[in-house]
Amino acid sequence: MQSMKSVNIAVIILFILGVILAFYILWVRGKAGGVSNTAGIKHLGVIMDGNRQRGLPSWEGHRQGAVALENTIAYCLAHRIPYLTVYAFSIENLKRSKEELDYLFNVLAYELNNKNLEKFKRQQVQISVIGDRSLFPSSLISLIDKAQEYTKDGAKLFLTILFCYGGKQELVRGVQKIVDKVRSGEISPDSIDEHTLHDNLWCHNLPELDLVIRTGGDKRLSNFLLFLLSYTELFFLDSYWPEITDQKLDAVIEEFKQRKRNFGA
Repeated sequence: MQSMKSVNIAVIILFILGVILAFYILWVRGKAGGVSNTAGIKHLGVIMDGNRQRGLPSWEGHRQGAVALENTIAYCLAHRIPYLTVYAFSIENLKRSKEELDYLFNVLAYELNNKNLEKFKRQQVQISVIGDRSLFPSSLISLIDKAQEYTKDGAKLFLTILFCYGGKQELVRGVQKIVDKVRSGEISPDSIDEHTLHDNLWCHNLPELDLVIRTGGDKRLSNFLLFLLSYTELFFLDSYWPEITDQKLDAVIEEFKQRKRNFGA
């Protein structure tokens, strides 16, 4: 009888120690990795609109917009959202004044400077810039290549910047690549499916979008990642992009969690 009591006490002690250890592991993970991704968001897309519409000079709006982007990157890291894609510059944006274009390009160059690259590498952020490279300013190509190479091992957040980008143009280029591969005998026409098209797009390394946020008050997609939007939840905010805060992102994610996603079923 005494030995049975000893065994029961030992089992209880081991159980308590196991519970304590489990809570300790969860606490350590929380300290190291931030808040858990309870919304199940794998890929967040952001159309950063409204930098020029607050009565500020356009360059000041873009500067504040860059700060908002840095805060959003930190938010994704804290909430363990592994993919963030931001619309930085569309092909249509090339119609803007040379003065504004030069400033926009300087903002991107600043974001890709050595100091920021060190921070991104330390945070394990992998940077990818996709779009029509034939339209990239020559002064930025080496900076973009350097940023991608320097951060290629980042595994906590895959940050994709859409630059000189258009969704329709991406689809056209993808089809052209597939046609070339058919002509060369690399692939058979009968083998072409949606995966073939995805593999030949600029966004070939990105999963489907779960959530897209557009700021600035407009309710349109403006040629944003058209191939990855099949079952994406869309949120249109009246706030301008530089006004985005953690609290506003929290509110969007809370509403996202309430939406029922049946993926056509």
